[in-house]
Amino acid sequence: MNKNIHTGRDSGYARSELSSMLNKIPIVTRWVIGAIILQTIVIRLEILPAEKTYYHFALSAKKLQIWRPVTACFLLPPSSAMALMDLYTIYSRSADLERRRNTLDYLFYMWFCISALAALAAAFFGLRSYVNLETSFKFFLSYTWSVDNANARVVYFGLFPILAKYIPIMELFLAFLFNENFIAPLMGLMVAYVFQCLDTTSLGPIYGSIRHIHGYGFSPTGHFGMPKIVKNIFATRNNSFRQPGAPTAASARSARPVRHEFPGKGRRLGD
Repeated sequence: MNKNIHTGRDSGYARSELSSMLNKIPIVTRWVIGAIILQTIVIRLEILPAEKTYYHFALSAKKLQIWRPVTACFLLPPSSAMALMDLYTIYSRSADLERRRNTLDYLFYMWFCISALAALAAAFFGLRSYVNLETSFKFFLSYTWSVDNANARVVYFGLFPILAKYIPIMELFLAFLFNENFIAPLMGLMVAYVFQCLDTTSLGPIYGSIRHIHGYGFSPTGHFGMPKIVKNIFATRNNSFRQPGAPTAASARSARPVRHEFPGKGRRLGD
């Protein structure tokens, strides 16, 4: 049996711990982080040119390179420190958002925002430009996370406390201050804001702030998600894999123990 010389534990235990840790990550976030790491390794080893992963409207539309809007969101910065910070931000924001939502609704949210980013990138940068969408991707996750946790107090960069709803404004200001591409974070905020408006059937929190309507644009949510027909298809497929006679969640909830009460005094046998 292979054991770790420091802990004395076998390698099977380590694999079990790793598997348990990975299983705690929501499935969509798990695939996103895995894809980002894999793509980064492939590019760093020069197995695939980075330009093959950038968003390019003309190539995406005319040559059906439909992976480009997605892979362009997974391009980490060349700096190792910045790459680790961005990877952690994407992981933490995405995992928290997914835990608060139905998995299919979260997948729809991702699809909508990335598709909207592709359209905006073509409008802002032209049809034949190579565009990195990672900053925009990070910003739309951060915006939605800040809306979900609007009144939570967080320590920004470990320096000072701030309400979560002000984080997008702070990050946008820092992007402007340090001469980053100001359009990229703005695009991310725009698509997330549009999604928020559709999800709450409102004009969004900015309109609520202008009109001094407390809580407007934050809730109720859940009006814009994966179409019910798709959810029904997945529900049907999940049920088809059940063993015959296996209880469903609904039947398990309804199968409660029945308690009968009989009148009269209880007596033991022989009394």
